[in-house]
Amino acid sequence: MANMTLLCPPGNLKECIDWILRLTGKDGQNGDQNGEKLGQAVKSLLEKGVTDHIEQLGKKVDEYYEGVIASAADGKVAKLLQEAQKDATDKLEKDKTVLDAVTASLQNGSNGSNLINNLADNLQKFIDKSGGAGASGTSYTSSYQDATCNNNDHKQLCAAIFLGTIPVIFSGLSYLYWQCNEGNGSGDRWSTQYIHDTSNALGIYFICCGYKNDDLQDDKQGSNIKDLLNDLFNKGATITADYSKYIKQVLTKTSPTSHPLSSLYLASQYYFQSQFNDGTRVPTTIREMLYWLMALPYSSCFQLAPATIQQGITKHGSDSIPFDDDENITLDSDTDPFDCYMSTTCHYAAVVLSTIQGKLCTPKTTSTTTTDTSLAKPQLNLHNIYSNSHFKFNYPDNPSDWFNKLWDVVLRTPRTVGDLFAFFLYLGEKMNNGGGTSPSVATAIQEKMNDFPGVCNTESTNLTTAVQTLAGKKHNGNHTSDADLYTLHSLYNSECTMSVTCGKYLQSLSYSIYRNISKTFAMSYLSRIVYLTDVLKDGLEELLEDFNNLSCENCVCKECKKGEHVNCQCPTIVQCADVLPLFYQYGFVYFDAKSLHTGKKRQCKDFSTQLQNVITGNLFENLLSAINAFLFCIRKPFLYYLLTFWLVAILYFTYGLTIPLDLLHIRSHWRRALSHQISVLALLSHKAMSPTKVGYFTP
Repeated sequence: MANMTLLCPPGNLKECIDWILRLTGKDGQNGDQNGEKLGQAVKSLLEKGVTDHIEQLGKKVDEYYEGVIASAADGKVAKLLQEAQKDATDKLEKDKTVLDAVTASLQNGSNGSNLINNLADNLQKFIDKSGGAGASGTSYTSSYQDATCNNNDHKQLCAAIFLGTIPVIFSGLSYLYWQCNEGNGSGDRWSTQYIHDTSNALGIYFICCGYKNDDLQDDKQGSNIKDLLNDLFNKGATITADYSKYIKQVLTKTSPTSHPLSSLYLASQYYFQSQFNDGTRVPTTIREMLYWLMALPYSSCFQLAPATIQQGITKHGSDSIPFDDDENITLDSDTDPFDCYMSTTCHYAAVVLSTIQGKLCTPKTTSTTTTDTSLAKPQLNLHNIYSNSHFKFNYPDNPSDWFNKLWDVVLRTPRTVGDLFAFFLYLGEKMNNGGGTSPSVATAIQEKMNDFPGVCNTESTNLTTAVQTLAGKKHNGNHTSDADLYTLHSLYNSECTMSVTCGKYLQSLSYSIYRNISKTFAMSYLSRIVYLTDVLKDGLEELLEDFNNLSCENCVCKECKKGEHVNCQCPTIVQCADVLPLFYQYGFVYFDAKSLHTGKKRQCKDFSTQLQNVITGNLFENLLSAINAFLFCIRKPFLYYLLTFWLVAILYFTYGLTIPLDLLHIRSHWRRALSHQISVLALLSHKAMSPTKVGYFTP
């Protein structure tokens, strides 16, 4: 449904682009070129204390770094933090220069229209409703097709809406552009996929951003989208690197004259920081947590986090933490880990919300609280989210408290069966990744095991091998051994022949957390292996029991009988209505519902059989035996010590009980017959017999 007025703010990527094109008259319809008037209004908002905010932020950053440097563990760490302080200060100075250039380009006259109109021209090229080179076809309908607005009466309101659209457009299109380019070691990404095909990631992404499948041209691939967006992003940034590093370079090398989108994004970032409202509300749902992440880059201590992260990296005894990942991600002292890895997560939160809700927010349910009466409209959704004036979430200004809340939102240790499944699966999968002279995760774990008392070389090797064997690897029908049929991968992403029951059943809800493996945390991995292996096995046994006891009461299959789920007659496991809720309860969803539903179909009995094979197979037993052998190895010195201690104690007690006794006195009181055989004549003799001649006195 099209909006009838431009005062109704957009709620997803499509609507944001349509709103700008309609306001600037770049959507192919009759309308005034409002870029100049809009530029003046945006300039007015950017001048409301944004420059002063950057200066105050610079002082705050210096004060915080000085305190962190003073408490550094050694000179090397202090030097790294000093370099980080200089980088942070230089970044603020450069961003201030970009902000000044943006406000200068929004002055009256032709300069006022160029920056915004250049952005609109690039967005128009991306859409191109004529059905030409753009992504949309001739049937494309704008969300603001017939919308009107008196820009003179509501110029401040339109400027606020405009600033709210910039983060959505920047995050949405930058991620799309990155994915549509070929990666370094990560394949083609989305470059060969079609934008209208909802069976692939590119087509799904367009739908999540608000585009209808009928609006898109069916002959456009990701490589075509890359060409359409080339002028929006800095060509000097390394597009083959991972997304986070690419975004850092885009923002570092931006220029208002050649990169209007990234420059306006930097300006909007500091604007929302200066307008940010402190609140007391704590996010309590997944939806609220995503909104919390969206506004996170604009909170007061955003610029203070890099120093804390630098401390976290160096405390592990190294200035880098490499992760065994397809993108070879490494946290080190040469890059700003906060901007590289946290900002992009916050950007992507908007995409996730759009996927779940269709829109980031709706005008009917959103209120605005602002001291500017011209902005006090209930439709200012995006502006309210980024300025935290709607939800009023709590963002502590102390980095320690701030990170505690952040970890509550995005990180947790394994708690569910799905968490444990993902941990053991990816740990085993990455166990021998290292390459060249780099030590593997298995080697790092074995080194930690050998740090314990005792020589456990064999036991440590057996344990890491058992973990790797339990995880297994993906296979498609052909198996090198029967053991392949009992691995975790046989429940994850393996597609076997119809005569075998393995399939693409389970995907952990938290797989994106536990797929990041680093040898830096080998000790944590070892403790989880030792103490949580039996917990995973018990959890899978409970899942199997609950699965077999499903009542099928919600199934449409008439052949199903309550309490006999092992004999479920549904054509596929996907069509059984009670299975997915049970999987979700244990922390799983389907890995590939389409694969289970078509081709080599899998029924409920197939999953039950396969899960039973994994549980009762010898892979779990081998791992548990390896764990017991390792525990015995490291406890053996203590067992010997205890054995020696008790032997010495027994000997000491025996000595203490026996030595003080008068054995001679005891012998002298023995009443043996021989001791009384004294000659009567000797007793009657006039001369007494020597006692030594009498047996009674002889010892």
